[in-house]
Amino acid sequence: MVEQVKKEEGIVGWNKMWPDLEVAKWVQEKERKEEYIEAIEKDKSYSRMYTDVQQGEKIREMQIKDGFLYGYKKGGWKLIISDNFNIRGMLAKEFLLHEAHNNTGHEGL
Repeated sequence: MVEQVKKEEGIVGWNKMWPDLEVAKWVQEKERKEEYIEAIEKDKSYSRMYTDVQQGEKIREMQIKDGFLYGYKKGGWKLIISDNFNIRGMLAKEFLLHEAHNNTGHEGL
């Protein structure tokens, strides 16, 4: 699935630069993108950055791609997930890690 997303996004040779594209695509496919955006916009740590980047301000190591906020860390763009974002009654971070763990044969994200 990661390769498919990269192809759709026109990302060639960036496999390690965008490791969380699959997570963002999953959130979008599950029709949770609006909830993700609402959570980021309400987040004490990220709401202002999200708004500023959305309005075209250049913030070092922050980027919005298809409505999702990414931060550059350890050589790649990581999806930022607010603590305000919940999936099935769990913090989204916990839920997504649990799902990735199960879906990858217990290898994690």
